[in-house]
Amino acid sequence: MASCAGRRHLAGICRYIARGHNWDIHLHRRGYWDFPPEMLADADGIITSTSIDGETPRRAIARRIPISTIDMFEPVGKTARVSRALSNDRQVGKAMAEHVLSFGNFRSFGFVLENECRWEKERRDGFIRALKARRKSALVFKNQPTPDRADGARDLSEWLRALEKPAVVMASYDELAVKVIAAARQAKLSVPKDLAVVGTDDDEILCNYTNPPLTSIRPGHEACGYAAAEELDRLMRGKPARTRHIPFETITDRKSLAHSIPAAHILQAAKDFIDRHACEGIGVDDVARALGVSRRLLSLRYAEYEGKSVHAALVDRRLQEVMRQLRKTHASISEITAACGFPSPNFLKRLFKQRTGKTMREWRSRDTP
Repeated sequence: MASCAGRRHLAGICRYIARGHNWDIHLHRRGYWDFPPEMLADADGIITSTSIDGETPRRAIARRIPISTIDMFEPVGKTARVSRALSNDRQVGKAMAEHVLSFGNFRSFGFVLENECRWEKERRDGFIRALKARRKSALVFKNQPTPDRADGARDLSEWLRALEKPAVVMASYDELAVKVIAAARQAKLSVPKDLAVVGTDDDEILCNYTNPPLTSIRPGHEACGYAAAEELDRLMRGKPARTRHIPFETITDRKSLAHSIPAAHILQAAKDFIDRHACEGIGVDDVARALGVSRRLLSLRYAEYEGKSVHAALVDRRLQEVMRQLRKTHASISEITAACGFPSPNFLKRLFKQRTGKTMREWRSRDTP
């Protein structure tokens, strides 16, 4: 609960429960397996984002209590009923590397991490490998405070100063990226003119109120929580344990990467977001919020380059999914309506006939697309 990642995990769990699962939830917020024994005695299943290496988790595993973990990857016995939902952190690093490369000709690249835990190392490796594929290399700085330099800021400032400019640095999480910006200021570097800085997690409070506001990538934390709850449900119904890798959600451009966001980036980011989320019933405001730009700027740029409104693009994407489901599934019209984000079956039927000249039943029964 102390981090935006944990809060989004919980939001995903709650979203799964809200689908009609009558679970009695006991929320343990202290971060360790030190909850009261009676909680374990009454548990039908456990979702955790902390280590399962300890006496209490061993007792839970011995009792065959299903456990669904979030972003934890520890070996367990073959008989343990433990599923995993893991953010695809290597993909997070790769996506951000490709994103910053598209912004300009940086002369050097850096990655800053702190504890070298699994997710930090995977983000670093994904970033470095994506750069290597483009014949670029990255320097790595481990932010490690020492007794005489409590926060490591001076060492970080010196490291940033030594990078060939203009440079770009990715931090393994947003709070560390804020420290990078502060260290750049101490080194008399201008962000983003001398040094562009990008973070990870898209913690909106930190990102929007940092000076300058921080560009950041959002891993699929909420989707991870949702998947963890879904996996626990499967385990409690006797299904086998499995591991799922959850893709990142979006990149939000702010001024720590560029003074102004190029129109091409707004357009591509909008198209990517619409492609992934249109069927969730989102609107134009949701797209603008995800991109970190105003609705007016988004609408102007989209219409300028695509020749149609963002709303029209959302409807088009939903209709594509409707057509796919009509061809590939046996779902009812009501089910397709809900799955594709339309307000009602009657609205969808009228719109579909207007756009295609056929009823949904006629489209489904066609021999060829």
